[in-house]
Amino acid sequence: MSNNIKNNLENLLENELSIPEIQRDYVWGNNEIVLRRFLKNVLKYSNDKSDSLDIGFFYTYKLYKENDIYALIDGQQRITTMILLYWYLGIRNEYLNKFKFEVREHSRSFVEKLLKVHVNDIKKITIGKKLSEKIKEHQLYVSIWDNDPSVKSMLNALDIIDSEANGKNIKNVKFICIEHGDRSVEREYIFLNSRGVNLTKSEQLKAILIEDLSDKEYWLERWEKYWQDILWECKGDNVYNTDNIWNAVLYWARDILVIEKNIYKPNLEKENNKSKKEEIDFDFDLISIKYEYKNYLLRILDWIIPALKFINSNKIQIKNHYEAEYINYLDWILTGDTEENYDLGRKDKVLFYSSLYLCKNKNDIISAFDLEKIRLFRNLVFNTDSIDDTSKNAVNALKSLQEIIELQDINEFNSIKKLSGINQEQLLEEKLKLNIFVNDNKYEDIIKEYEKLSLFQGKLKNIFILLLSSNFTDIHKYHYEKDFFIKNNDSLLKCFYDGVEDLFKKYKETDNIKNKIWGELLLYNDIYRYNGWDRIKLINNDETLGLLFLILQYHKSKLSMEDFKLYHRKKAIEKIKENLRSINCELQLYILYLLGKCNFYNKNFGVLYKEKDTDLDKEYYNNSPFDTKFVFQPYRYRWVGGQDPIFFNEKVNLEKKLEKYL
Repeated sequence: MSNNIKNNLENLLENELSIPEIQRDYVWGNNEIVLRRFLKNVLKYSNDKSDSLDIGFFYTYKLYKENDIYALIDGQQRITTMILLYWYLGIRNEYLNKFKFEVREHSRSFVEKLLKVHVNDIKKITIGKKLSEKIKEHQLYVSIWDNDPSVKSMLNALDIIDSEANGKNIKNVKFICIEHGDRSVEREYIFLNSRGVNLTKSEQLKAILIEDLSDKEYWLERWEKYWQDILWECKGDNVYNTDNIWNAVLYWARDILVIEKNIYKPNLEKENNKSKKEEIDFDFDLISIKYEYKNYLLRILDWIIPALKFINSNKIQIKNHYEAEYINYLDWILTGDTEENYDLGRKDKVLFYSSLYLCKNKNDIISAFDLEKIRLFRNLVFNTDSIDDTSKNAVNALKSLQEIIELQDINEFNSIKKLSGINQEQLLEEKLKLNIFVNDNKYEDIIKEYEKLSLFQGKLKNIFILLLSSNFTDIHKYHYEKDFFIKNNDSLLKCFYDGVEDLFKKYKETDNIKNKIWGELLLYNDIYRYNGWDRIKLINNDETLGLLFLILQYHKSKLSMEDFKLYHRKKAIEKIKENLRSINCELQLYILYLLGKCNFYNKNFGVLYKEKDTDLDKEYYNNSPFDTKFVFQPYRYRWVGGQDPIFFNEKVNLEKKLEKYL
C-alpha cells in the first residue's frame, strides 16, 4: 500500500484516474435531494477561507502494474460530481482530462469529450435553455448517448449544478484517498497508512463483510448504490457526509443481530460454586465478526436502511400525529449531525427498534393503524420501568412488541393476555382506552392529545384514580390497589365521560404550578403532619398522593385557580387571626408560604428549636416576628441532606405583610 495519500482533486489527478467497468453508473443526477445537499455543503464552505470541507474517504488501486493508471473503487459518486462541478466552474481543465469514466463505452466517450470543451463555449449556446439542452446542441454531442444511464444522470446533474453554482466558486474542499498497489490488498483497507489513522466503521466493515463472499459484487452494489443513496437522502442538510449515520446504522444492525441470533458472552464469575448465566453480548464488535454471521448481517442492513428511508419519508406525519419525547429522536437519529455513537438508552432502543421492525418491507405512506401501533409502543415502553434494569428485560420487551406489530386489526389487541417484559398494568390501561375509543371517538382525540404530553407520557392512571375518588382515603386506596384496572374496569367506563376533559385541564394546570401552591396542602392533616418531634412531613412520603388530593379539591370546587387558593386561605386566616403571634409551627410555615419564602412542593420541613440547636446563629430566631420562634429547614425526602433554614433576615411587620389576607 502506498504512503502517498491524496487530499485534493489536483493531486488525485496527477496520474490517470479511472472509474472501472465493475463500478455502477453515475446516479446522483437522478437523486436531486442528495445532489443538492452535497452541492450546498460544498458551496457553503467555498467563501470561508478559514474553514475547509472534508468530503470523506476514497480508495484507489493500481489498475495495471506497468502503467500509473489508478482505478477508483470507493466514492465514485462524489468524485464524479466534483469533476462535473470543477468543469462547470472552469477550473483547471488540463488535469480534469486525466479523469476517465470507463463504466460504459458511451459514458466514457461523453465524459472525455465534455472535459475537453470549455464551459463558456457551451453556455453561450441558445440563451434560455437548460445547460443539458445546450450540451446536446453542441457539436461534441452524439445522439447515441441519449440512452446511456450515466450520461442522462450527468446531464441532470449539470442542470442542478447550474442552478446551485452559477456565479459561485469552490475552495477548501479536501478528502483522503489511499493508493493501493493492487486490489488484492483490500484487507489492508482497514487502516489508512502507517500513521495509524482509522477508517470509519462503515468503511472498515464493508471490506471485512464482503471480501470473502461468493456474491461479493451484489453486496458491493447494494452498499454503494442503494444503501449509500438512502443514507445521503436521510442525513441533515448541514451534514456533508454519511459517516455518523453509517456508524449509527452499524450499532443498530449489531444489536438486532445479537438479539436475533441470541449471541451471548460467558460470565466467568462464580457464585456459590455455580456459574452465572451468560449475558447478552451488546459489546460484540462487528470488526471481528465471524464468517457465519456476515451474510445475516448484510440481510439485516438490507431491511434496516430501507426502513429508515420509510420512517424519514413519514416522520412529519408521525411527529404531527403523536409528538412524544421519543419521536423527537427521529430528527437526531436520522440527520447524523453529531459524532455521538447513537448508543441509545434501553427504553429508546426498544421503541426505535420496534419502529424499525414495524416499517420493515414497507414502501408506501404510513397507515393510521401503524401510527396506532407506534402509540402503543410508546405508552407500554415508557411505563415499564424494568426495561431500564437489564439488557435482557429490554430484549424481552422488544420481542413482546412483535405481537403488536403482527396485529391485523386493532380489536385483536384485547386478546393479548400478557406481554413478557411489559408492565401488565399499562397493558390493561391501553385496553381500557381502546374500549373508550370504540364508544366515542371524541374522547379518543382527548385522550391522545393529553397522553402524548411529557406530563403523562402515555400513563393516565392518575386521571382514572381521580374519576373514582371523592376524598383522600379513596385516592390512597386506588393508588396502592393491586389489579386496579381489572377491579374497576366497568366503573371507569361508566364515569369516564363525566367532566373528564375539565379534569385533564385542571391536572395539567395544577402540575405546572405545583411549586407555587404546595402550601395549600399544609393544613390538611391527611397530607402534611407535624409528628410532635422535629418534622412537618408528607404522609407516606408520597408527593403524588398530595398532588392528586389538591387536584381533586380544585376539580370539585368548580373555581378558578385564584379563587380556589383564596378559598383555602380564608380557612387558614381564620385560625391565624385568633392569635397571630402565638400560633403553632404548621401555621407559621403556612405564613412563610403566603409570604413567598418557601415555594417548594416536594419537601419535608425540619422544625428547629433554640434549645436543641444552640449553635444556630441568633438571627435565625431574633428576627422571627412570632412569640414562639421556630426555624424551618427543608429536606428532600429522596436524598439525605437539606438546604439552608428558612428565616426572616430582617424585622418584619406581620400585620402589614399579611394585610391583604387579614
